[in-house]
Amino acid sequence: MQSSCAYVKEPILSKMEFSPGEKGTLSLSIKTPDTSGRFRTQFSVTSNDPDEGRASLTIAAQVDQPLIIAPARGRVFFGRVPEGKEKTEYISFGWKASGEDAEITKVEAPSEFFSWKVLESQGESRFQRRLALTLKPDAPPGEFYEVLCVYTNLTDRPICIQARGEVFRCVEVSPSCVHFGLVPAGARASRTLTLHSESGLLVDSVLTRRGLLKCELLSEEICMPKPSMSYRLTLHATEKQGILRDTVVFCISKPRVLELEVPVYAWLE
Repeated sequence: MQSSCAYVKEPILSKMEFSPGEKGTLSLSIKTPDTSGRFRTQFSVTSNDPDEGRASLTIAAQVDQPLIIAPARGRVFFGRVPEGKEKTEYISFGWKASGEDAEITKVEAPSEFFSWKVLESQGESRFQRRLALTLKPDAPPGEFYEVLCVYTNLTDRPICIQARGEVFRCVEVSPSCVHFGLVPAGARASRTLTLHSESGLLVDSVLTRRGLLKCELLSEEICMPKPSMSYRLTLHATEKQGILRDTVVFCISKPRVLELEVPVYAWLE
């Protein structure tokens, strides 16, 4: 007997030798795959029968998960989340006639930017538990895709929850780093910095760490959906030669309180 499927354990015959016309029993056991749906595989039985020395048998089954999940397939979309804000999405779990009290025992999240809490389900009676999955406010900007493993007391295999979304900067600056290049001694050079926001913009003050630069407002565009503010950054080169390093700091109170830093470099000759 030979099987090509890892999910089928070695079949067991009631006996290995049979007289002509004698019947026997073939016992099979399968380990269901991790995914639900139709399951189909084949295995063969080889004998010294002169007419049919090899017989193929087919095993077919419908693999059903012991629970139902909403959203479907455990796919959670957080959408676009502003930097510094937290957002919570909910996954509902329902157990199909398990015959015992079912519980969520553990959740494993590969990222430290997620927290979770098990709640009693509300609304539809087919769901018994809700999992509140929260994206923390310190999550870094950018798109994210995380797979979380949810364990229950009904099975040793985890339920995989896919979380997708994007954390976007509530205020962006362009350029993110200013390079003046080569500036002759005693000369002046200027560059333009522009701040953009998707939800309003209010700058309380602008300062430089070393006081080597002057920053003044050039223009302000308050129209939605993306208001902006432009600043002229001016450098007056001193007699000292070498590399100049400074930092411009924008103290912002809207859309949220933050300090936005922009590094500045120049070579004085």
